[in-house]
Amino acid sequence: MLYEKAKEIETQLINVDYDGNAANVNRLLEVTEKLAVAPDIVEKRSHCYLIFNLGSKNNVLEACEMYGKAFGAEKLSEDTSAADWIDDWIGVDIKLFNFTIFMQSTSNPLGGNCCIKFTSQNELQKAYDVVKEKAIECSLNTDWHWTPLSALIKDKFGVNWLFCV
Repeated sequence: MLYEKAKEIETQLINVDYDGNAANVNRLLEVTEKLAVAPDIVEKRSHCYLIFNLGSKNNVLEACEMYGKAFGAEKLSEDTSAADWIDDWIGVDIKLFNFTIFMQSTSNPLGGNCCIKFTSQNELQKAYDVVKEKAIECSLNTDWHWTPLSALIKDKFGVNWLFCV
């Protein structure tokens, strides 16, 4: 939203021609006043998404295409940063019916079925402390390159969770 607001104001500034006309100067002053006002900022919140471990890069790309055709899924991002330590790795985020699914080219069940991306380490720690009390398996991790803190949990119901920041 902040970028959209800045682009809107930038467009207004670009479209102002000064030819000695005081009306244009007044318009420029109006836009400048808008810049001084704090923009509308939406608070970043924790969110939940599914993780699909699809085994190969081809499967991820095919699934992305198929879900796009079948459900109108929108590709949000594509990441290959872990390809240095996982052969031919790719991760793709898609938006499907207002829900995010992260598909990656690994057969490893790492992360399980559901991921919660927290906005802070404190929020993650609080959830971890509650769920781990009756968990079947759990571990807290600080050595993953893409997040400062994470937790893998298999809760008492057998649901696999990945918590990350």
